Amino acid sequence: MSLINSQSVSARDVVSGGLATGGEVRSVLNDRQPKALDDVGVDEHLGDQIPLDLNFLASNGDMLKLKEIFRGDRPVILSLNYSGCPMLCNLQLTGLMKGLSKVDWDIGNQFRVVSISIDPRESPEKAAETRQKYLQEYGRPAGVDGLFFLTGNQNAIDRITRSIGFKYHYVPDRKEYAHTAVAVLCSPEGRIVRYLYGIEQDPRTLKLSLVEASEGKVGAPFERILLYCFHYDAKAGRYGPAAMNLMKLGGLFMTAVLAIWLTWHWRHSKPSSATGSAIPAAASAPTGLS
Repeated sequence: MSLINSQSVSARDVVSGGLATGGEVRSVLNDRQPKALDDVGVDEHLGDQIPLDLNFLASNGDMLKLKEIFRGDRPVILSLNYSGCPMLCNLQLTGLMKGLSKVDWDIGNQFRVVSISIDPRESPEKAAETRQKYLQEYGRPAGVDGLFFLTGNQNAIDRITRSIGFKYHYVPDRKEYAHTAVAVLCSPEGRIVRYLYGIEQDPRTLKLSLVEASEGKVGAPFERILLYCFHYDAKAGRYGPAAMNLMKLGGLFMTAVLAIWLTWHWRHSKPSSATGSAIPAAASAPTGLS
């Protein structure tokens, strides 16, 4: 049950399916939806808690509970993919890594990224190959300790996908999964804060989403002030200026500047007034003596 919002996003609203070529993707968006994409999409569960007691296998083969990634100190970007995906997962993860490479925060330092395979047949060895590929795409050594590619059994996959509202299904004829490209921004404790759709991610939107998801646990005060001036526009899929808040902040700034100027003027005008009052007295003396 969503605590804040439960917005349904269908496959027609986003790039959908690892099933199609680029031309077919356009036909999905602009024309009729293929039957294979029925029941594919996202029912947003903003504010919900994801289950942190789930066990998955890390890419080194170790058993890992999600709470070992969601440690309460850093926000987490969660993505659902699979290594055998012929197109969409590669486009999405490449776009995510390119976007994050332009953010001045590092994976592992200010936030973590986890991709969970929706294919229960995939092995940690395959996940390790995929992880290495996207580490190279990211291009920063800092990402080594904060980037996770997990595999797990069907029960664990079902629980994590249901908690997020991620609807997908397997298409036997094509031996592929029909799914949506989405990155889920989570708080350090595992609450869902933001869904970012598509295969390209704007660096400023990623940064502001991470600041928002961190709930004040990472980032400078100035970066939190930015959230006051920019609000997320779900239709545009990015943050935009919050006009009223910008006007309020501008008003406060002008008031502060005026107060500083008046204080400075008052302090520097007092000696001039004293001198000015003495001048007529001094000037009157010679007049009386002459």
